[in-house]
Order: sequence, then structure tokens, then C-alpha cells
Amino acid sequence: MKPSLCLLYILLFLCVTLSCTNEEPELKKTVFTKDEALRSIQSQYLHVTKIERKAGNETVDLTNAPEFEPYRKALFFVFRQGFILILSGSEIPNTKFAPSAKTFFFSDKIPLPLNLEYYWDDAAGTVVTKSNIGSSTVPIPFENPAKLDLASIVTYPTLAAAQAAAIPPSLKFTVDLTDPKLGPVTYAYTLKPVWSYEKVGDIPNYYNFVMF
Repeated sequence: MKPSLCLLYILLFLCVTLSCTNEEPELKKTVFTKDEALRSIQSQYLHVTKIERKAGNETVDLTNAPEFEPYRKALFFVFRQGFILILSGSEIPNTKFAPSAKTFFFSDKIPLPLNLEYYWDDAAGTVVTKSNIGSSTVPIPFENPAKLDLASIVTYPTLAAAQAAAIPPSLKFTVDLTDPKLGPVTYAYTLKPVWSYEKVGDIPNYYNFVMF
């Protein structure tokens, strides 16, 4: 082989190698199917941990607003057979998990109705909630559909996996509506699953739960 031809092959090889090496690795996002999205909300009890309102370029954290106090302290959502129900509980001292975890105590026997339904909407490509009646139990703008943000879902199959994870499990619903003063606004509700970790003595149907 002539030296010039050999050198040409070497240069071609280097160009191909370097071009492959400099390519940015493609970021892979988890795409949740209908069944996976429904499973993520139906498999556990969910507790609202953050509430935000976005109007224009301004986002306001409403989590500690007085009207949302029931969310933060007592309510746990149950997604069951197309209906959203609630359970009422109490926060208890965390003595078994890392300080960032919260622990609760409640009975899972009789969830109460919210007159709120959920379903998979093919056009929206996600889970949507709706209500024909509304409810005064909790201040949710039921007249507007809430949509599950599929990109927000972080889920784990077991308590141990959630406890060990660097990113805690959570998901988010958003509600778009028009405020008389602010105009178009979006409310975002972040929910986290609570895991049953022990039964409470001999009291029927009462358990202690942990949220990471």
C-alpha cells in the first residue's frame, strides 16, 4: 500500500472515531402508558405535599395557605375504580425513618366520596379528573378538569426502594382556570404516596404510614 493511501485511511478512521466520541448521549425519558399511569395513582394512598399557582410569569407557593390546611395535615386520596375518595388521618412523630420522612396514622377501612371522577383521556393523552357536583370538603376547583402530568411521575415498587431512592416518589396534577383578578392561572398539586409500615396495636384497620 502506498504511504499516501495508508495515511488517507488513517485520517478517515480518526474522523469517524472522533465524530462518534463527540456526540451528545441521548437523554431517555420514561414514557408512561395508560396502564402504567393509572397504576401509579391507583396502587397507593396519595398525600398533597405542595400547591402552586402560576399566573403569567409569576409562580406562588400556596402550600401553607390557611385554606389548604386540610391537605397538609389530614387528607389522603384514594383513586379507586374511576372515583377519587379521601381518608382522614393525623401526622405522628417520626421515630423510625430519616428526618426528612413524615409519618401518619389512619384507618383505611371507609374512604369518603368527593364526587370526583377520574379517567384516561385519549385526546389529552393522560389521566383527567372531573366533577359534575363539586364538594365543599376540600377547596379544589372541581369545575375545571385536572390533568396528570406524566413527566412528573416518579414511582417505586416497594417501601424499601422508595426509602433508598435519591429522588423520592411523587406525581403532579395541574388545573387550568380563569381567575377573576389574575386571568388565566394554573394550579399544580404535587402528591406523594404514603406506605403502610406497621399495624397499630389491636385496633382494626388502623396502620402507621410513612411518606418519603
